[in-house]
Amino acid sequence: MTPLSFPDYDAAASWSEHEHANILAATRAAEAAGFDAHAWQLPAVLYLAQAPSASALNWIDAGRTGLAAARRLGERAGEAALLEDLGMTHARLSDLAASEECHRAALTVRRELGDRLSEGNTLWTLSDIQCERGDAEGALRTAQDTVEIALGLRNQFAEAIWLISLGNAQRVLGLHAEALSSHQRSASLHRRLRNRGREALAWLATGETYRSMGRSQEAVGFHRQAVDVFRELADAWHEAVALDALAAALDGEDADLARRHRTRALELIGDYEDPRAVRFRQDIERRLSSPD
Repeated sequence: MTPLSFPDYDAAASWSEHEHANILAATRAAEAAGFDAHAWQLPAVLYLAQAPSASALNWIDAGRTGLAAARRLGERAGEAALLEDLGMTHARLSDLAASEECHRAALTVRRELGDRLSEGNTLWTLSDIQCERGDAEGALRTAQDTVEIALGLRNQFAEAIWLISLGNAQRVLGLHAEALSSHQRSASLHRRLRNRGREALAWLATGETYRSMGRSQEAVGFHRQAVDVFRELADAWHEAVALDALAAALDGEDADLARRHRTRALELIGDYEDPRAVRFRQDIERRLSSPD
């Protein structure tokens, strides 16, 4: 069978959106027919191909079906991948405890397989979850482990990504100089690698650090750079996140402009329905109704 090909990203995304329900149905049919290889591969591929605005609830049952099928086959790499996908889906559904549990299970498999790069990727996501759950010290230790793996592998692409999480944990713990160093090295590496989207994420994180230091004017500059890049890349979610951060940095300086940025952020995330997006939308609406 000849694999499908698409002329551009928009065509591929459109196909994914139209076929989403069919792939979910095919996963259930594969399980019922005893085709375990198909039953785990279909949800694994769909997770990567689904539109950012797709409902997490629609995928999670297929993910669980795929995980069970991978385990029946002893397909350990597939098991780890689906555990990570489930972990990230639970995070979107605001179930951080379940997310952390999935990632720790995936980490066990990755270590058994001796796959250091994948182990680092799992630790990277786990660090973000720990930070969001309020365990900044645990997040810092986990993020330090990821960066050590990247350095050991001499993988600058991984180092650049994982440094953002390290810097985030450092910022939460008040280690501002260390956080700025982590984020600025991440931005520099991503610039060298020509990854503009992730460079913008490093700028966004740098701005957050400056804002936490009470240096709002410097934060504004980094947030504006991030907004511009996400807009150019048509990354609606991260543009909205950056606009909200920019508004927070502007609150004490230009309340009207901050309001306009938050209003635009709401427009950008209007099609997102998962609990994470609902919570983000409610946070913005609350700040719009009572900016003080």
